[in-house]
Amino acid sequence: MDNGFSLIELIVVIAIIGIISLIAMPNYTAIQNKAKVSALTTAGHTLQSAIESYAISNGSYPSGSLNGGEVFSVLQQSGDVKTVPKNPFTGQSFAAGDTQGKIAYSYDTTSQTYQIKLYGETVNSPSVTLSN
Repeated sequence: MDNGFSLIELIVVIAIIGIISLIAMPNYTAIQNKAKVSALTTAGHTLQSAIESYAISNGSYPSGSLNGGEVFSVLQQSGDVKTVPKNPFTGQSFAAGDTQGKIAYSYDTTSQTYQIKLYGETVNSPSVTLSN
C-alpha cells in the first residue's frame, strides 16, 4: 500500500483550487478598485481643505480650470499643501497626464464656486464631485 497521492487526486485538487481562484479574482479586483477610489476621495478632501485655506490666505480661490498636478502645485507654492499626495491608481504624485485617478478643479468666477471632480479608473465620468 502506497502512502502518496495518485495523479488523479492531485489533478482534482488543482482543478478545485483553480475554480476557487477564478471565482475570487473578480471580487478581489473590485475590492482593490473601491479602496483606490476611497484613497482618491481622501486626496480630494485634502485638496478641498487646502483650497479653503488658500482662499482664507489670499482672499479668493485659485482661478481657472486646473488638473490635479497643477492645483496641488499652486497650493504647494502658497504653502497650503506641504506634500502632494500620491495618486492611488498610479502610485506617483498627481500629474497633468493622469488618466486613472484624475483630479479636475474648476473655478467659476461669476458664482464664485469651485468643483473638484475625482475620476477613478476611467475619465468617462467622475466617481466623486466635491464643491463649495
